[in-house]
Amino acid sequence: MPTIPPPSPLFGHRPGVWIKESWLRFSGMTLQTRMVLLQVENALALYSPTPAQLDPSIIAEIRAHGEPRWLIAPNEIHNVGLGAFQGAFPDAHTTGCLGHPRRVQGVRFDVLLDTLSPPDAVPWTQSGELRFHVIGGNRLLHEIAVLHVPSKTLVLTDAVEWIDPEKHLHGEPPGAVMTWGMRRMGLRYWTACMSPEHYMLCVDPDALEASLRALDSWDYDSLVISHGRIFDGDEARVAVQTAFGSTLAAIRNRGVMSRAAWSVLSRLV
Repeated sequence: MPTIPPPSPLFGHRPGVWIKESWLRFSGMTLQTRMVLLQVENALALYSPTPAQLDPSIIAEIRAHGEPRWLIAPNEIHNVGLGAFQGAFPDAHTTGCLGHPRRVQGVRFDVLLDTLSPPDAVPWTQSGELRFHVIGGNRLLHEIAVLHVPSKTLVLTDAVEWIDPEKHLHGEPPGAVMTWGMRRMGLRYWTACMSPEHYMLCVDPDALEASLRALDSWDYDSLVISHGRIFDGDEARVAVQTAFGSTLAAIRNRGVMSRAAWSVLSRLV
């Protein structure tokens, strides 16, 4: 098994926003991922807590910017570091998604969100510095989109990816067979797209389109995603619209049998 590189030092993105990059093994690949620290009043919200292995230097690095008060597990498959972070910051409130209790054992969730959750469902929305929206249309992933209002930064997990294999994958590049298979599941390199889980298992295009309209209504000009490029300026909105738009087109072009097959699969995973 290939070695996993160590995490990179925490770095500032915009005022009140810091990023920690690390690596994880997923679907046979070593994939770059990110945790995002968001300043809320005098504390921190940690979006997609990673890496899974914490040491005192990482804890000190985080606390240099504030005390973590909220841990946000942004969808049901982004939780590898959650247990370690709960151990390091036991007083932090943990927000998860509807399917987390079934998929993750041994961690505590204070609030579980789905597409029907009201805006005041979680304490970290009450300051007005963070807004959230749970992306609709998918039975597996109830992904939490977060807007850091002061910095106009939108944070997403797998709803948008933009992967350069030389920068965002470690080790041997994926072979032709895997690349072909990932393309069949919606993953395109060097372009904005949704993750295969979003692309394959979205069964309600109207709900997904409603989520795109909700994000379009937000005032943001920066996009931080877990896997791939960071976008600023007009490119941030273009990336969201491109990723959502290509998935919506693919879903609506599915035949009856294909729709039925993906619907059944989405209930089994």
